This record gives sequence, structure tokens and C-alpha cells, in this order.
Amino acid sequence: MRRFGKIVVKPNKTNPKYLEASYPTPVEAFDQWPGLSMRQTTTFPLTQDGRDDAAAWLASARKRIEAGVWQPEKIRRKQEREKAMTFAEYVDEWNLHRAKSGDLHEATKRLSERYARILCRTFGDMPISRISHKDIQVYSDSLVGAVTHNERRSRLVYLKQILTAAAKPDVDGHSIIQRSPFDIKIPAFHQSEGSAPATPEELRIIHDAMPEHLRLAITLAIAAGGLRIGEVCGLQRQDIDIERHTISIRRTRLDDIPGIIVGDTKTPGSRRTEPLPESVIPEIEEHLRKWVQDGPEAWIFRDIRDLRAGRGAIPITCSGLRYRFRLARREAGRADLRFHDLRATALTMLAQQGATVRELMAAAGHTTPTMAIHYQRTTEKRRRALADKVASTLDPATASKAFERDQEIARLRARLAELEAMGED
Repeated sequence: MRRFGKIVVKPNKTNPKYLEASYPTPVEAFDQWPGLSMRQTTTFPLTQDGRDDAAAWLASARKRIEAGVWQPEKIRRKQEREKAMTFAEYVDEWNLHRAKSGDLHEATKRLSERYARILCRTFGDMPISRISHKDIQVYSDSLVGAVTHNERRSRLVYLKQILTAAAKPDVDGHSIIQRSPFDIKIPAFHQSEGSAPATPEELRIIHDAMPEHLRLAITLAIAAGGLRIGEVCGLQRQDIDIERHTISIRRTRLDDIPGIIVGDTKTPGSRRTEPLPESVIPEIEEHLRKWVQDGPEAWIFRDIRDLRAGRGAIPITCSGLRYRFRLARREAGRADLRFHDLRATALTMLAQQGATVRELMAAAGHTTPTMAIHYQRTTEKRRRALADKVASTLDPATASKAFERDQEIARLRARLAELEAMGED
């Protein structure tokens, strides 16, 4: 058999320090990997074990060439390293790459890190190449009843994202795993009905029950088309144009990221400019005059301690505004109402006034019509229910059927409550 490759001492025989093994690069490899050197080379210790390892390395390379599966040493070593890479190690690299890309919102980064920690509890020590469909199915089944439906969905979404990324080829056509083992169906998102929208009277009570320097937050959350609490807390003087009667949403308050006060809005589509009703302008002007410092970057809403100190460098936190809102909602008898429900209230009001899906999307800063359609459907559902009640009063037969239906529903609910009580025992 013709000798393959060679092993020589380096730097030279009079000054030997290590062994160098090398062999000619396969001619056909240059088409796939342009720029390869003419020989493939690596080094070994100047010992008998080193000589044996060098000979084994050459023999292995020869076999791979003859079998037509040869790859450059750099790629082969990378594959061997990645074959043993654990799920946790890959997730660290994945999150680091996503963070460096600059495409992720800070809140999204935090959420990604949270789910990475959760998933690593199960898959962290497993080689990512060894994760199977069965492993994923077992994990998915284990979440049923252990977490909420939407939490289960979120965990599976992130797991799918990670495994899909691991199977995506890089610039060399190489991927960490050949194909993603994730092939189970992800459950659909369950849109919570949430609390009933606040009535105008309830809104007035909540508004008046808020501390004076925060009352405008309730007004803007409703009047500006439904603002998120972070968007409210991140408002600055420059965002409100009194002359044009507009408010611009450019940033959001970040509570849980050390050293960062505000960041970009939830999505690029969340950056928007909303019209302000004429009726709220006097309240805005009074608030600006009484509670907001001069300068375009002065915060619209500040913590009471910041106000007393006369600083103005820190906007109120979302948790701070949420706490004050919880106290105020009691006065309206709406302990179920969240600040976020004000957003739903505003959008439902717009839908009731005949706003189109596109108009609702623009008002809410939604990038997809899903939620806008939800508010329209909520309104339609309410109108249909009212129409049915009116019809039942006009048609005795319909009224009788409606009464029987309501009785049956009440009976079933009572039976369900009994069964649930038995289950708790």
C-alpha cells in the first residue's frame, strides 16, 4: 500500500521539539472550500504516544478521503465539539448571538433568558444532538396541568425556536444538528376574556381616587387610544404637542433591567402618534404646569419622592403606578380591574364607535390584526347578546326557550361546582 502523508520532527532534527503530521488536501475539496491550503497539517508531542497518535490521525484522514466524507480539520473539530455540546451550552451561545444582533427589545431579551433557564432545568445537561421527539413529547405532556395553558405554549415555542436555530446551516452549510426533532403541534394561544371594560362612571371614580400628580395617567391611558403602562410611565414633555393635539409614543419604562430606565417600544409598530381629544387638553396643560419640569426630556409622571426632592430625573416605575391604581380601583368597586384593562376599555370603546381593524391596529400599536379583531368581536358579541335579549321580550316563544336555556346552564354550573368540590376533597 502506498504511503499516505508524512510525519516529521520540527523545527528540525538538530533541534527537535514536536512532531508534524501532514497530507495533501484532496483535489475535489477545493471546489467546496476555496482557499484551502495545499496540505492539511497538525502537530503532536515528541513522544512514542505522539507518533502513534500522528499515525492514527493520518490513517483516519485516509479512510475519510476514500469514503468520500472528508472535511477540513477545522470543520471536523468543530463538528466533534458540537456533537458533545449540551443544550445549555448551545442556548448560551444562541442568546449571546441574539443579544449582539441588536434586533431584540430589552424586555424580549429578559424573557428569552427566563425561558432558557426554565428549559435548561430539563434539557440543560443533554447533548443537543441527542434530544429526540420523544423527549420533547414527554416534556410537553409533563406541563399539562402543571402550568397554565399559555405558559406551556410559551415554553414549547421557545424550545422550538432554539432547536430550529440549531438546525439552521451557517455560511459553510454546517449546522449544529442535522434537523430539529421538534415536530409536535404547539397549542394555540388562549386569549383571556379578562375583566369587563370599565364604565365611564368607574373611570371617573378611579381618576379622582388617584393621587393628583397621577390622575392624568388614567386620562391618557383611555384618551390616547389605549396606552400600555410602560408607555404611560415613559412619557416626556416633548411627546405631547398641545398645538396639534397629539401624543407620540416613542419609548417604554423598564423596571427590571438594572441601569436602564427606558427602552424602545414593545415593537417598531408600537411607535406611533395618537390624536388627543380637545376635552383633555385643559387637564394636560394644568398637569404640565403643575407637575412637570421644563425641558423636552422632563418626565410627565414622577415618583412622589422625586417630586418632593425637586429632581425630576427618574420617571415613576410601572410597579409604582400599578400600586396607586390598585388603591384607586377599590373606590370604584373594581378589584378585578388591571391597569392593562384600561387599554382594553379604550380599544373596546373605539370598536363600539365603529373603528375599523386598521384603525384599531394604529391606535393600539399592533403589528398584526389579531388583537384588533378580538376587540371588534367583543363588541359584536355584546351587541348580539343585547339584540337577543330584546328579541326575547318581543317573542314569547323565544323568551320561553331563552329561560329554559338559562335554567339548564345554571343547573350544569351547579353540578360542575359539586364535582370540583368532590375533586378537592
